[in-house]
Parts: sequence; C-alpha cells; structure tokens
Amino acid sequence: SAYVVLAGYQFVIADREKRLIRRSFSHYVSPDVLNEIEKSGHTLDLGGEIRTVTVLFCDIVGFTPLSESVTARQLVAVLNSLFTRLADEILRERGTIDKFIGDAMMAFWNAPIQNPDHKAAGCRAALGVRASLRSFNDEREREGAPPIRLAVGLASGQACVGNIGSRQRYNYSVVGETVNVASRIETSCRYVAYDIVVPLDLAEASGGLAYLRAGRVGLKGVSGRVPVAVLVGDAATAASENFHRLSGLHERLLARLAEGQRDDELIAECQALAPAVEPGLRSFYNRIGTRTADFVATGEGQTVPAHHAAIAR
Repeated sequence: SAYVVLAGYQFVIADREKRLIRRSFSHYVSPDVLNEIEKSGHTLDLGGEIRTVTVLFCDIVGFTPLSESVTARQLVAVLNSLFTRLADEILRERGTIDKFIGDAMMAFWNAPIQNPDHKAAGCRAALGVRASLRSFNDEREREGAPPIRLAVGLASGQACVGNIGSRQRYNYSVVGETVNVASRIETSCRYVAYDIVVPLDLAEASGGLAYLRAGRVGLKGVSGRVPVAVLVGDAATAASENFHRLSGLHERLLARLAEGQRDDELIAECQALAPAVEPGLRSFYNRIGTRTADFVATGEGQTVPAHHAAIAR
C-alpha cells in the first residue's frame, strides 16, 4: 500500500540521515554525546545558530625548535600521540573537538548538545590537558626526549555554531569574537608566564576550582585590556591549606602592585610556597614583578574575603 511505501521511504531517509550524523560527528564528540545528537534529531544543513559557548585553544610552546630536532615522520608521530591524549580529555568533559591546526587544537562546549556546566567543563578539561601532558612528558623523559610545553586559553561568550563550509565539504565549527578572544588569551600565556589563562569572568563562573587573579592584559584585535586569571588546580587544590595560604599572600602582593610598588619579599614568599600548590606558578611569580602596570590600571588590589579564597578573584 501507499502507506507501507511511504513508511519504508521515511525509514530509509531517517537511517541515511543518522549515518550521515554519525559519520560527521564521530571524530568530534564522545560516544555518549553522539547518541544524544542522534536522539535530538539534529540536522546537517549548512548554516548556524547563535549560542553561548566556551572555547578552548591549546598550542605547543616552542614548536619550531621541536620540529627542527626530529624528522618529519617522527614529528607527526609525536603530534598524533600527544593530540590523542589531549583529545581524550576534551571528550571526557563532553566537549566538541573543532579542529587540529598544525601544532594547535581547538575545542568548544555547549554545542551541539547544550550543557549548562560548559564553563566549568572547559576549565576541567584544561586541567586534564595539563595532567595528560605531564604523563606524556614522563614517558618522553624515559626515552631521553625533551619535554613539550603547552599554552591553553579559554573564553566564553556568544558565537555562531553550525555546519560551515561548502555543500560538498563542511565541518561542524564555531566562529565569532569569542573564538578570537580564546585564541588571544592562549597567546597571552607566554606573557603571563603560565600554561592556563582564562578571562576573569570565566574564572568567577567556574566556582570550586582554584584560580589566582593575573591582572589585565592587552589582546591583539580586542579593544581595552581584559582581566584574566590563571587556572591553578581542581577543587581539591582549592580546598588545600597551601592554596589558601598562597591566596592570602597573592592578594597582599596584588595590593602592593596596584600601588605601583614591586614587593620582592612578597614575591619570594609566593615563589617559595608555589611548588607545594602547582609547580608552574614559579614562572608566573618570576614574571609578575615586571607587570606592575597590569595591576595599577585596574585597581585590582582589593583583598578577597577568606570565604572567596577558593577562586582568588
């Protein structure tokens, strides 16, 4: 009957659409997110929608010396091994892998499946990336290879997300000012001298994780100076006694910097305590004394109440 033919046709079309969706997203999202996409009836039409997303950029620091120290085949093997591990951290936090760009990786959250926890998820993924890199470098050290360093930047805000490209070839991606800010924040890691930098408002919205305020930095192509924070650690770090002690010293130091004064004694105290909290903070405090203007311009010397020390706003 006509009904049977129509039902059969709809089944074939629906099955084909499901296979297209699975093929399109299988490399970008985790299996459980892929199942949710299929259930949601997501379509693969060209075009996009405006949505609030959290974007992460991750880049290898000192990539040129690394590329010159090995053959092209060895370099590809290193990148594939590293990015496989880093991608696992993104997928574990239900993120979408946008693309790999040479020695860099881009990912985002809150699309295609909505996630009200996307800001914290992006930050947790960044911490996972750091932990995964340390494990990777431990293996390289046993092989006599030099360690790899990463810079990670995040930003959250509105962007256009959807299938972008031609009708013959397209990718599910995100574009907009938020993407540009995340990329520039990642670049600022070199200036701040820390591996994970986020806008201060994103740090404040990701309660429970350990942050320290890092002043206002200028970002290429972004008007004004952007308040940023360094992502120090997870909830366990935030609750630790050493972090609370460091937070207090840090706020005292920011108060001095806001007055235009470099306090070498306070910097030394922070440097001495830093390894017990997160070893990478030593380079952050080595640099902070040269960045007085980043704090004077904002008046970021206000003391944080003790009950807010976990995020050290």
